[in-house]
Amino acid sequence: MIVLVRRLKYLGHRLVRYLAYLAGWKIYKLVGNGPRYIDIKGLVDVRCLNYFLSKNNIKDIILTAKLDDARGLPAFTWGSNSRHPYVQAIKSVSALQNTELSNELLIKDILGNYYALVTPATAAAFLLLPSTHILENYPSWAVVMPWECASIEEWSAAVEKSVAYENVQCGSDATIVNGWAWSGPTDAIKCEIESIRLVRLLSSIQKSGYQRNDYDDGDIIANILVDEQGRWVWQTISGQHRAAVLSGLGIKECHFRVNSLIRREDAAFWPNVVNGLYTINEALMVFDRVFLGYSPGMSDEWENYVNSMEANP
Repeated sequence: MIVLVRRLKYLGHRLVRYLAYLAGWKIYKLVGNGPRYIDIKGLVDVRCLNYFLSKNNIKDIILTAKLDDARGLPAFTWGSNSRHPYVQAIKSVSALQNTELSNELLIKDILGNYYALVTPATAAAFLLLPSTHILENYPSWAVVMPWECASIEEWSAAVEKSVAYENVQCGSDATIVNGWAWSGPTDAIKCEIESIRLVRLLSSIQKSGYQRNDYDDGDIIANILVDEQGRWVWQTISGQHRAAVLSGLGIKECHFRVNSLIRREDAAFWPNVVNGLYTINEALMVFDRVFLGYSPGMSDEWENYVNSMEANP
C-alpha cells in the first residue's frame, strides 16, 4: 500500500509538471523541502491568479511582468521613464567603460544630490498627507502602507533592523540615524553605502546577467495592487536595488515572487485602516498615488535635476 501511494504521488507530480509545460509555465522547486514556485508568464488578468491561490500558497507564485508596471516602495516607478534616483544613477554609468571606483563616485554624486533635494521631514510629508495626520509625528523612513499588517511602531522597528543589517553587509556599523535609502536627509556614510551596493550589483548583473534562485532572498518580492477594473501593478517590497539596476540597464521585464494581493475595493479592511492609522479616503489616496507611480513629497527640485541630466548627458 505504501509503495502504491508513493507511486501515485510521483505520477501526480509528473502530471502537474506536464500540464504546466503545456500551458507555458515553469515550476521551480525550492532548495530542501520547501514549496514549488509556479512561474506564470504573460499574465494579462490578475483574476487568473484566484485559481492558483485556492490551490497554492500565494508565496508559491512567481510572475514575469513588465517593469513599466512596477512600483517602488514607497514611491516612484521602475519603468522606462522612472525618476527614481537609483535608476537615474545606473543609467548614467551603465554605458560608460568606467572602473568600479569611477562608477561609485558618479553614483554617489547623483544620490547625494537626491538626498539633499528630497528631504520630507515626516512620513506624512513623504506621502503628501495633511500635516494633521498622525504620520506627521514620525520620520519619513517610518512610512507604512495602509495595507500592511504591521503597525507604525512595528514597521519602524523593522526598518531600523533592516537598515542596520544592510549596512553591516557593506562593513559599516551605521544605523538609521545615518539615513535611509529612499529619501534624505542622509549623511555621507549612508550615501557611500548605497553607492557601493549599487556598483556591486551592477557589476554582477553586467557580468553574469540577473540570476534568480530559490532561497528566501532569491527573487524580487512584490505585492500586486489591483483596482476595481482588474488593472494591476506590482510594488516591490524586497529586492529594490535589483529592480533599480534592471530598470537602469533598460531591461523590460523580470521575475518577481508574489507576496500579497492588495485589492482597492478592500480598503475598509486593510489593517492600518482598521486600526485607525488611515481613514478609508486617505488609504485610497495612497493606493492611487502608488498605482500611478507618484514621486515623494518635496521632489520638484529633483525632477528639475533629472531633466537637466537628460538634457546634458
